[in-house]
Amino acid sequence: MALYVLAWDDTTNRRKRTTFTPNGGTSGKAGEVALSANSTSATIAFSSAQPDTTYVLSVSFVNLVDVSPQYQTVIVTAKTVNGFTASWNSGLDSSNYKLAYAVTAAS
Repeated sequence: MALYVLAWDDTTNRRKRTTFTPNGGTSGKAGEVALSANSTSATIAFSSAQPDTTYVLSVSFVNLVDVSPQYQTVIVTAKTVNGFTASWNSGLDSSNYKLAYAVTAAS
């Protein structure tokens, strides 16, 4: 079963619909990473390298605990075949946040 994800395409500078296939090799990487209070970035390392850096990322915060979680924009500030760094403007107000991400192959 395929899941469609809206992601930003750096080549065209537009959103595009991409296909995310769970457990589908290089185009099926996804996960959640716990974040620390006051953090302003997270670096994610892939278990295996991507073929190149044309892959598309979808990243967002998850917080299912805090009554009034912060609303911040997450931006990818670095990208290599081995992983990426996501950043945001202000330190998180608790350690109840996770960074959720999905990697899809560029099409």
